[in-house]
Amino acid sequence: MQTIEIKGHIYGRRNWNDELEFTFFDFEPNGDWFPVCEHKIATEIPAGFDPTLAQIAALEGQREKLRAEFTKRLTEINERIQSLQAIEYSPAQEAA
Repeated sequence: MQTIEIKGHIYGRRNWNDELEFTFFDFEPNGDWFPVCEHKIATEIPAGFDPTLAQIAALEGQREKLRAEFTKRLTEINERIQSLQAIEYSPAQEAA
């Protein structure tokens, strides 16, 4: 096993419900986050950990998300085209 350390800060903000929430960033975030304190995370990485498998899994997840978004948008466009191509029936007005 290998031990890694990540140095960063605990940040806080008030959420939409005006409650305090906290998180850890190892970078300076945008938005309404404010620094609370420095913090260091130490964790064990399993022996034989292969980042390639995790990267492939993440990319496959992104691919599936994009595929779903594309399919949804393509369906919306096709439905719009069909509605524009539809012939609207209007009965002839009777002569008075």
